[in-house]
Amino acid sequence: MRNMMQMKKVILLRGAYRRGLGTFFRQLWMTVADVLLRRKFLIFRIDARDVMQFDTSNLPVLDCREITRWDDMPDHLRVRLEDPAEGLEWGQKSWFGQSRRCWLGELDGQPACLMWWLDHTQSEHFFYDVPEDAEILFQTVILPEFRGRRLYYSLLSDLMRARIANGIEAFYGSCHEYNTTPARNMSRLGFKYIGAVRESRLTGHRRWIPA
Repeated sequence: MRNMMQMKKVILLRGAYRRGLGTFFRQLWMTVADVLLRRKFLIFRIDARDVMQFDTSNLPVLDCREITRWDDMPDHLRVRLEDPAEGLEWGQKSWFGQSRRCWLGELDGQPACLMWWLDHTQSEHFFYDVPEDAEILFQTVILPEFRGRRLYYSLLSDLMRARIANGIEAFYGSCHEYNTTPARNMSRLGFKYIGAVRESRLTGHRRWIPA
């Protein structure tokens, strides 16, 4: 997991360099600060009424279902998720049965993406105390061959609409400050930035910084 995080930081730095020196130095500062000084997590929220206003007409149509056990995951997908060479930051087998829930999206009959989410009782695994009628969008992975098809938006929209039908009124998400891609994706979907949690590398102390 640590090697994958380091690789992601390198990829983000390379992408920032291609966008210009200003972007590169900003990305470099966030990366160095994360390694040496503090971790900073950006927190986002979206309400159910805003989710229902999404225009999904141009999104790919996914077949989505909840996976409740590791053994229920498609066989060839289990092999890929466990292969270190794939480098897929998808989660862990041990998360099944720990009040973390997994949502699998298939495109044209093939597993393409998955997402973990938590209910409000699992706020200790998040960085913010969410209300009882809200849930946490925890971790997402799109398989490499399906990237660039807007599946992230489709998967997120399908999951949130399904949970709204079960009485959920809001959703929270977070990302590392240096990991700018999910922050952009959530903003495009209509999530509102509500603040950040800063965790000192030296003391482990956490501080909430409202937007």
